[in-house]
Amino acid sequence: MRSLITAAAVLTVSLAGIPAQAAGPPAEAQRVDRVPTPVLRWQPCEERFECATAPLPLDYDDPDGAQVEVALLRHRATDPARRIGSLFVNPGGPGSSATDMAMGLPDFLSPEVVARFDIVGVDPRGVGDSWQVRCFGSAEEQQRVTAPFTGPGRGPYTRAEVRKAVASARTIGVSCAAATGGLAAAASTAQVARDMDVLRRAVGDARLTYLGVSYGSYLGQVYAAMFPGRVRAIAIDGIVDPAAWAGTPATRDVPTFVRMGSAAASHRVLRELLQRCDRAGESRCGFAGGDFDTIAERLQRAPVTLPDGRDYTYPMLVSQTLQQLYQPDAADHVIPNLVDLRALTDPYAEPARREAARKSLAERLEPAPGGYHNEFEAAAAVFCSDGWHARDAASWPAAAAAA
Repeated sequence: MRSLITAAAVLTVSLAGIPAQAAGPPAEAQRVDRVPTPVLRWQPCEERFECATAPLPLDYDDPDGAQVEVALLRHRATDPARRIGSLFVNPGGPGSSATDMAMGLPDFLSPEVVARFDIVGVDPRGVGDSWQVRCFGSAEEQQRVTAPFTGPGRGPYTRAEVRKAVASARTIGVSCAAATGGLAAAASTAQVARDMDVLRRAVGDARLTYLGVSYGSYLGQVYAAMFPGRVRAIAIDGIVDPAAWAGTPATRDVPTFVRMGSAAASHRVLRELLQRCDRAGESRCGFAGGDFDTIAERLQRAPVTLPDGRDYTYPMLVSQTLQQLYQPDAADHVIPNLVDLRALTDPYAEPARREAARKSLAERLEPAPGGYHNEFEAAAAVFCSDGWHARDAASWPAAAAAA
């Protein structure tokens, strides 16, 4: 099975200034063109949309072998007479649902785009309504094993938590290799790009028009490198550095998000937000003059207990703040949390203020989703297929300490 490392190398060359046609591997077009065009049987779904599924090769080097089924959702162009074609979309993750993204875009994109393009979301193989990467036999087993990475206090901090996380990482690897029938090993971005080219043909477009954000920007770049002559237009945002994503043998022990600069960027954003809060003053920003580091240090010493019995820990502060910083209205989420945490960690805070903060902080914490959700497993399958990583999970604590 052709790995993404080759595709990433091709992409790096194409971005270095070699003409796209010369950089694109003709073998990729030949490989994908051996696959018959799927017949998409669109059916009404979700009120104003259409849904379909398509069988595609698990391995494009064996197009007549095992198949994987992917799910599509489409919103038809509102002005068919002026229709240009289809706009394929991907929200990133990896592991996030493109069909969910497509459902939201008719109300987000400009009326001109919605009028002239069918909006098509394809859940990548292993994700969402497509055949899923499922590494565990039950939701209970999944949640128990993946808790160090997906639970509300994700991000191991104590030595015991680190040991548990390393053991869990090894269990996840073994389980995904054994339980997914080869799908986890066939979920690379290169395979998803091949799927998208077959589906571009299936919707009748001679060239691809694509919108991708975050990790979806990487999918767009990989497609352009693999099929340069089949691109009509690609719009990407929150752009992932393809060379940092794939890494090299020399950087394999550097975590992906450190290679890409994500951790440092999040730190800069948080500091900028807090500085603006200070400049605005307490009348306009409740945490003005506050000290994030003091809250962090106090939570490292002892968690805060919420009314429902849950502990709000230092890892929760880090993970929750990180997720909130992804939003354009980050201040509306980060600042109220910090105001409450300042009261809860301040030994001199009034009891009534502390109790009010305990209740409001608990109300803003999202409850853990029930049932089986495979976003983490799907993301792990892509990460492990796409680039260079440490050979042993036990090396990651040192990388975290360095960061």
